[in-house]
Formats: sequence, C-alpha cells, structure tokens
Amino acid sequence: RWRAVLERTDTQQVPTCSMIGITYEKLHGYGGINSVTDIADDTGGQVRVNWSPSRFDHQDAEYQVTEYSIYRRYDGDDWKQDNPDPTYPDGSWDYLTTVPADMENQYAAVVPTLADSTLSQGMAWSVFFVRTRTTSPGIFFDSPPDSGYSLNNLQPAPPTGFVTDRVPVDGTNLFWDSPANPYFAHFRLYRSVNPDTPPQPGTLFLVTTGTEYFDSDPGTWFYLLTLVTLDGLESEPANPLSPVPSAAEGLVMRQNTPNPFNPLTTLNFRVPAGGSKIRLEIFDARGHLIRVLVNEFMAAGEHSLDWNGRDDRGHQVGSGIYHGRIEGAGRQAVVKMVLVR
Repeated sequence: RWRAVLERTDTQQVPTCSMIGITYEKLHGYGGINSVTDIADDTGGQVRVNWSPSRFDHQDAEYQVTEYSIYRRYDGDDWKQDNPDPTYPDGSWDYLTTVPADMENQYAAVVPTLADSTLSQGMAWSVFFVRTRTTSPGIFFDSPPDSGYSLNNLQPAPPTGFVTDRVPVDGTNLFWDSPANPYFAHFRLYRSVNPDTPPQPGTLFLVTTGTEYFDSDPGTWFYLLTLVTLDGLESEPANPLSPVPSAAEGLVMRQNTPNPFNPLTTLNFRVPAGGSKIRLEIFDARGHLIRVLVNEFMAAGEHSLDWNGRDDRGHQVGSGIYHGRIEGAGRQAVVKMVLVR
C-alpha cells in the first residue's frame, strides 16, 4: 500500500482527498509459469519449472488451494520445433509430479524432459503446464503452457584402454576401448613432440569413431586421446600406458594366442642376445596392474608364458580387454588381449 497527501492552493471549502490506498491483487486463479530452465552440471534429461502462486493461495481465499501438479505434453513432434507455440488444451499430456501449496511466494520443481538438445540433432523442446488444485471437487485452474529444453552439460569421462606401441621404422600402433557413453560422438587424437602439451587445435591429429589407428610417421610423438559427446563436450585426455619405445632389435613381443581367449592364452616373446631381466605384466582396461607373470633375468632366445585369466591373488577376472606389457633390455612393448567368459 502507498500513502499520498494532496494539498489545495485555493481557499474554497470543498471535500478534499488526503489519502490514496493502492492494493495489488493477483488476477489469475492458476499458478503461472515464470521459467523452464536447464539444470546445470548434470547429464541432461531434466529442467526446473518455476511458477508464481495462484490468487487463491492464501488463508482467506474463496477457494482453498491444496497443491500444484505439473504435466508434460507428449503427442506428435511439436517438441522438436525451433519455435513451438503450444496452445492448451490441444495435445496429450503426461502427469509428472505434485507440489504442496504452502502459501509460498514462488514455487519450483525439477521434472524430466522428453529429450536433450544436442549440436547434432538440434533443439528438443518439452512443453509443460501447471494445474492448481483446490479442496472443491472439480475446481482447478490450468496455466498457459510454456516450454524449455535440457542439455547434457557434464564433462564426460575420458576414454579407457589407451595404449600405443611403436614399431621400428614403420610408425606407431594406437588402440583403445569402445566408448560406453550413450552420448558418444567421436574421439579426438592429439599428437605433439612435447609430453606436457595439452590438447589444443594445433595438435589435433585425428577425429575418428574407431578404436585403433596406425600412425605411419616414425617420429618421436606423444599422444593424447579424448572423447567428445553429441553435445560437443570433450573429456579430459586419457592416461595411456604409453608412449613406449618400439619392440627393439632383439626384443620382440608377439600377439597372444588364442585371442580372444577363455580361459587360457599364451604370450610369446624373444629376449635379446646376452639375456636380460624381463618383467611381463597384465593390466586391465583402466591401466590397473592385474598380474605379474615374470620378473627375473631370462636367457636370450624365444620364450612363452601362459596367463589363465586370474589376478595375483588367484581370483578370476571378468570378461574384457587386457594388455600385456613386457619390459627388458631398456625397451617395452604392449599387446592387446580380449578375455571372453
């Protein structure tokens, strides 16, 4: 309310106004939607609907408001349009949730969307309305519909199982695991001569949806691998078991046989002339050490070791991708193995 005093400048004795009362009143019985906004730092699929209370949401109202219910439209493809112009009551609606009426100044609720908007597939609008319910049977008030969209704006996890293996003179083999992210778009491979160089446009070497690549440039390179989602979000670079020097002259590790395997596979390798201390290890796709098959001096020549799919404690490991890495004579080499239970 506001108060104002009016003064007259003449001497006529007539009625005058000395106070003016101004009262604000809500005009609508429904709770009107103010905004439909994306939830920050999540994987998408939800928005926050914010609405103002009904004019009856107070103690002495003509109708006593008990709760607000939120509905979402599901019919047709209207939610995919860039500029939806929904008109209630047209369309079909799903009930989502109810919020109790407690005479608040504002109300809000987090509700699911039909789909996320993405760079590749465009805007995905979801349309909502709020129903104001009262204690009187059959008396309720529906708001005009409003729309909004959700985004997956949480940085994805980096790729797993990233391994590089240099081949003398020829170049470098690179391989990694298939993506588990349902919003996967592609991988980005970065290459630099400096191991401390972060991912940047100038070092972007390859964009691919595959899980392996052969770099035919035999230079001394350091690689970083990231995952990019359909929303355009890029992960932190993967932590490879590499770069590792190539299988050096005289030190050779061959592909395990059989591969895929269950439950036993054989790793064959050649120790250089004069012998060397050899360490042969098994890692899982995340780079965790699973098993040490040998860690001792071995004579020159051909050797083979079996791995029975068990860790150092004798427990069976699950199906998946594993890596065998050999170290000896100042060199390393890696092979990729697939265990299928």
